[in-house]
Amino acid sequence: MRAGTILKLAGAAAIAGGALRIVDAFTVGVLSDHTLQLLYFMTDFLFLLGLVGIYVPRAEALGLGGLLGFIVTFLGFLIVRSSESTFFGMGYVFGAAVTLMGLTVMSIPMLLRKIGSRCAAWLWVLALALGIASAVSGAAFAARAAGVVFGAAFIFAGMELIA
Repeated sequence: MRAGTILKLAGAAAIAGGALRIVDAFTVGVLSDHTLQLLYFMTDFLFLLGLVGIYVPRAEALGLGGLLGFIVTFLGFLIVRSSESTFFGMGYVFGAAVTLMGLTVMSIPMLLRKIGSRCAAWLWVLALALGIASAVSGAAFAARAAGVVFGAAFIFAGMELIA
């Protein structure tokens, strides 16, 4: 398979994952826990496929900051998918924070060097800010907004890959 085709598939995965993440923000209490877990797993699987397509072709240009951000982001997704008893009982919360910190670190060289989707990079930074606001204030709407913005960022990054 050609590299261009693989990047387009990664872009489609990022878009699908982003769309699912936006839907995920409104499914709690609507779907069964089992269905939600399947939906969340698929969302994160698509995000990881998209993340590889976003990072790998730009790895050299993103430099050490991009690599560190990519690794931390990947680790964050794994923590999110781990047991809730892991990491001091904060599997999802801790993993989401790690994921957003990693994407923010990866966004810095994207923005400074004008690499990839700068809109996606700014949205990942905004998602981190909303996540912090949610943690500090306890406002559920900020957490939901962070998830929606996070998903939108992946949609923009995926659109850049398939263009």
